[in-house]
Amino acid sequence: MGVQQPTWPAALGLLRTPTQLVIAGAAVLLVTLVDLLFNRATGRQMPLWSASKEG
Repeated sequence: MGVQQPTWPAALGLLRTPTQLVIAGAAVLLVTLVDLLFNRATGRQMPLWSASKEG
């Protein structure tokens, strides 16, 4: 069972090289970071995770 399954964008032929996959992942991280910073700058305090339910 040593066969690796490609990700769905690669399987669809949208990303043909590993470099394109890395660039797409970096773009997702960049958009997420910009959104987080924009929300903080405009006063929309969105939690990064839910509060713990201790005691």
